Amino acid sequence: MDQQPTSIIGRLLRTIHRGVAEVTWPFLALCLAVHVGTSWLALTALDEGEIASAGVFPYYYLTTATTVGYGDFSPSSAAARYIAGFWIMPGAVLLFTAVIGKLIQAITDRWTRAMKGRADYSGKEGHIVVFGWHGERSRRLINLLLAEEAAKEHGLVLVANDLDENPLPEAIHFIKVEALSGEEASKRSAGARAKVALILGKDDDETLATALAVGALPTVPRIIAYFQTPGPADLLRSYCPTAEAQESLSVELMARSAYDPGASSLQRILLSSLDGPTQYSFTVPHNAKSTECADALKTLKSSCDATLIGIQHAGEEKLIMNPPANCLIHAGDRVFYIADHRLSETEVAGILI
Repeated sequence: MDQQPTSIIGRLLRTIHRGVAEVTWPFLALCLAVHVGTSWLALTALDEGEIASAGVFPYYYLTTATTVGYGDFSPSSAAARYIAGFWIMPGAVLLFTAVIGKLIQAITDRWTRAMKGRADYSGKEGHIVVFGWHGERSRRLINLLLAEEAAKEHGLVLVANDLDENPLPEAIHFIKVEALSGEEASKRSAGARAKVALILGKDDDETLATALAVGALPTVPRIIAYFQTPGPADLLRSYCPTAEAQESLSVELMARSAYDPGASSLQRILLSSLDGPTQYSFTVPHNAKSTECADALKTLKSSCDATLIGIQHAGEEKLIMNPPANCLIHAGDRVFYIADHRLSETEVAGILI
């Protein structure tokens, strides 16, 4: 039985695709150079002066390759016409098609690699790396991170071992790995040059292993790891004192809401930059003079409609919530406040300098 025309065409297209895929760019460039050179030499040898001139030949070759063929220039002799018909035209069209096919393939491969998590982002710097994926929970985390200008500027890389493709291709980079704690994960995500590493493993063991792996990098980013139980969190703090080990506060919030209705909603608003005024912080500039909390609180409220809620003195881990009125704020201290937006450097300087 004869093959259907569509089947023959399909086989032909697949054959062409394989051929283009196997042809390297250097080989394609060599073929193009040989064909252009021999075409020009043939026209020159046949005394086709006008077409073979430097100002016309590139134009003639391109219009022939793209099958536009304006007809404003054409060979004048029979021999030159044969050369054009049997060598220049088929060769130029074939090479042009090969180049376009190769470009399309390169673009498609690049998009596919990024979408499927096979890309390499080891050249990034100052970005945020999120280890682990938990569906809508992780989606909301990423949306909260992207609400900040810093994440938009430096980018965000998601590292996961149970995803087949990028869940947010328009907003983040994605890397698929075998293990979150493996060397490949830190290397391809440029973990050593990241600003922050957020770790949410499928369980506390995976979270701890990943946090310890990140903590062993030559340059350690700020580590924030989420645990369900306090034991692994305490273990991380003992091995990596600078890491922030976050524990589940669901039980604490339930207890607080039992006596203070709406407490859980208040906490959600304070922690979400998508739901109105929220909690931010800034570091006091090095040239700022020491200021009492009472004065800073008054100035923050009057000039920026912001409320001071706590301070952390430079070099200390203890966070002082609702500090005394006479507590001094020095250069290098961390100030926590509630506001509609993150204060700019100019606004901070106007308050404390």
